[in-house]
Amino acid sequence: MAETINTATPDYIVDGVLTDGEAWVPLITNVLTGKATTITFQSSTGANDWSQYMDLKIVFYGRDDDTGTYGGYLGVQLNNLTSTSLYDIQRLYGDGSSVAALSFTNQYIPAGIIADGNQDADDFGVSIVDLFDINSGKHKTALTQWAGDDGGSGTVGMATATVLTQAPVTEIDLYWISSGDFEIGTRVDLFGILPRMVTA
Repeated sequence: MAETINTATPDYIVDGVLTDGEAWVPLITNVLTGKATTITFQSSTGANDWSQYMDLKIVFYGRDDDTGTYGGYLGVQLNNLTSTSLYDIQRLYGDGSSVAALSFTNQYIPAGIIADGNQDADDFGVSIVDLFDINSGKHKTALTQWAGDDGGSGTVGMATATVLTQAPVTEIDLYWISSGDFEIGTRVDLFGILPRMVTA
């Protein structure tokens, strides 16, 4: 007998047990009290064991201290994969006067043109990164959306990425494409998305 989707009073499967609760499970909140070059999340035990989740969601609010040309370009890597041939990307973004679409391969998932050291110290940008089907034997898929300040003009954008790995996601690294650091006050929240809704 097939499972019936129940959207009115959802329950969730966690470790094979039917469980009431929220579909988004807060896993980690990281608020920087000092500058950092990389922000890393790793699967561990208990609620932070990512093997029990279908998807992961990252909510980023922060800025870069770099003042160079590529300041504020946020990247995400999975499982410490750094090869430029492993990330197939489609990106669309605009800055108020133009819109650009790009298709390329790289060594990271693009997560936004946020805010950098050229902007006011109170300018922080936001990015949302969704990682889908993280424990399947298929290639991993990501969807990113962002809004921020790039060189004094607002930018919004989105990207999709196919990461050419079949391994479960057990590590996520956020870093600036330039050599900048994450500024104090940067906040990153990681959520696990529970597997599926079923009727009790």
